[in-house]
Amino acid sequence: PPRVLDLGDTFSPHVSLIEPAHREVGSRQYMTLSHLSSLEPLKKWELTTKNIALLQAGIPVTSLPPLYQDAVAVCHYLGIQNLWIFAACVAQDDPVDVFETRGQMGEIVRHAHCNIEAANA
Repeated sequence: PPRVLDLGDTFSPHVSLIEPAHREVGSRQYMTLSHLSSLEPLKKWELTTKNIALLQAGIPVTSLPPLYQDAVAVCHYLGIQNLWIFAACVAQDDPVDVFETRGQMGEIVRHAHCNIEAANA
């Protein structure tokens, strides 16, 4: 994927958004989280062109919504350092980013180590 959340080492207290062009993701495995995009508590965590620098600098895991914290915990448990979430890794206010990433979603999900589906979050 063009961007992923770097979860750091096991049980790291921070996550940060990385882009392979800026930091090598290489062949490291990643997981994906799929959830309803209309969940209001998650809206404030959508990536935009305005908050991308904040997420790249890193934020505490404890500041994330519980659904995202749970996904981070699952990744840590399985030893996976990268997590891809459409809403948190694609600039939602950038139509080109959204369009291009939607075209890649099949490949992104297919190449993930594991996909987490939050059906009733």
